[in-house]
Amino acid sequence: MPSLEERTIYKVGKSSMVITLPRGWLKYFGLKAGDSVELTINGDLTIRPCKGQENVKEADNDRR
Repeated sequence: MPSLEERTIYKVGKSSMVITLPRGWLKYFGLKAGDSVELTINGDLTIRPCKGQENVKEADNDRR
């Protein structure tokens, strides 16, 4: 699913900034409000779900 999309950075409060993510992306990666993401900065900026987060969701699904 490689893609390139431009997102806007919004100012929140005096010194914080946020980037919104499309609902489709959140659904695709199984993310919801309060979940954590990991940022990798090495010349590029990469945002991905935190490791282990998928395992927690799989365990929740197994209990159902």
